[in-house]
Amino acid sequence: MHQPKVSIVMPVYNTLPYLEEAIRSIYAQTYRNWELVIVDDASTDGSWEFVSRIRDERVRVWRNERNMRNSFTLNRAISLAGGEYIAKMDADDVSFPERIERQIDFLLRNPEVDAVGCGLYRVDKELNLITVNRPPASHREIVRFIALGRKFIFGPSFPITDGCLVAKREWFERWKYDPGIPYAQDFDQNLRSHYTSVFANISDPLYLYRRVGVTSSWLSQTKAVRYKLTSLLRHGFKKSNLGLSVLALVSLALRPLFAYLTSLYVIMVGRKAGLRTAGGGRSPGKEERSMMQAMEAVRKATIPLAEGS
Repeated sequence: MHQPKVSIVMPVYNTLPYLEEAIRSIYAQTYRNWELVIVDDASTDGSWEFVSRIRDERVRVWRNERNMRNSFTLNRAISLAGGEYIAKMDADDVSFPERIERQIDFLLRNPEVDAVGCGLYRVDKELNLITVNRPPASHREIVRFIALGRKFIFGPSFPITDGCLVAKREWFERWKYDPGIPYAQDFDQNLRSHYTSVFANISDPLYLYRRVGVTSSWLSQTKAVRYKLTSLLRHGFKKSNLGLSVLALVSLALRPLFAYLTSLYVIMVGRKAGLRTAGGGRSPGKEERSMMQAMEAVRKATIPLAEGS
């Protein structure tokens, strides 16, 4: 069966502790016709030096001369991609081996769908399992979350994780990330595009999302509220979406409080619930075993690196 070329775009900024595992997960993919497009956003922790050592014609690396933030870096990576499809990949996360194959197969079998996400395991930096997210599958259910969020109090969102999104290249070129939106840029992109796009999810968890970096702090989540508000005021109040946007503003006002409570919950889960990938004095559950098996496959993959420190 013909496999269309997929460009996996990976913006990198100071993610060295997790970067090797993220790239290994690309080499572990069952889908073979891929290229990896890495754009380093002026990292200072050795990330650039690491990716510069990769010796594989399928992996192409560039670097911004100065830190330009995520939206600019993503747009640059997409502009440099040569594949028919674009797959997002965050540099501190992990794609499980079947992720790309299943998402491309889904898009080929459902040509009316523009962009597809997937379920995920949310973990902390030690890979302690926090939650298993199985998002709604249909466009209608996904769009409802503009107003309702996960339980309304968590604020407006689209349950289609940006880090594991796959779409045709033309879709990403049409709906570029706004460089003026440094936080919640995926919400802004989804809000602008959802009027004429069709979203979907594969609900099975095919992605490991680490709750680390800028997205993990209460302060950054609070900043995201500001930019979600900006996006809603710019793009939300169309006639077809008026009611959802009003509800979204109400739930957005509650977001800083519940972002703080969520952060406390994550700390409590990581320390008290005993959800661990190994050890912890108990046998892992079904979800943890599945996650561990996928991680074992990822860690067996090798990256062709030039000699260096």
